[in-house]
Amino acid sequence: MKSTICSGLRKLRLINGKTQREMAEVLGIRINSYQRYEYEMLELPVRHAKKLGKYFKFDWWLLYESKRY
Repeated sequence: MKSTICSGLRKLRLINGKTQREMAEVLGIRINSYQRYEYEMLELPVRHAKKLGKYFKFDWWLLYESKRY
């Protein structure tokens, strides 16, 4: 499941023309923490998925669905 979330994070970031630093700022975390989510070192917490969903106006749970985002 991690790879689905992480590939979704990267795709979300690239589609919206954001850097990893900008994504970290949206989440209120350090860039190295964001990189750990994107590089599959840590699983993205639901609270961060919800924050991204609200910021980018999409259903946050899609990050947890396989091959949906």
